[in-house]
Amino acid sequence: MRLVAAEAEPNEVLAGFDALIRKSPRFAEAYNQRAVYFFLRGEYARSIADCEKAIRLNPHHFGAASGMAQCFMKQKKLRAALRVYRRGAPH
Repeated sequence: MRLVAAEAEPNEVLAGFDALIRKSPRFAEAYNQRAVYFFLRGEYARSIADCEKAIRLNPHHFGAASGMAQCFMKQKKLRAALRVYRRGAPH
C-alpha cells in the first residue's frame, strides 16, 4: 500500500501507518514516519512515543532522535531536547 499524504485523508494515512506497524512491528522507519505524521498534526507526545520506539529498534536512527528533540522544543522542554541532541552527537 502506498500512501500519499497530500492525496489522502488524515485518518487514512494514520490507518496505513498503523497497518504497516502491525504487519512489521520491528520496522523502525514505520514508527518514525508515524511520528512525523503526529508531529505535523501537533501531537507531540504521540510523536515522542513513536520516536522512542524507533530508537529502541534502531539506536542509531538519527531522524527519530532529531524528531524527538524537535517535539521537546515545541513543548518548550529545552533541557530534554538538549539531552536528545547530545545523545545523538558524535563523540
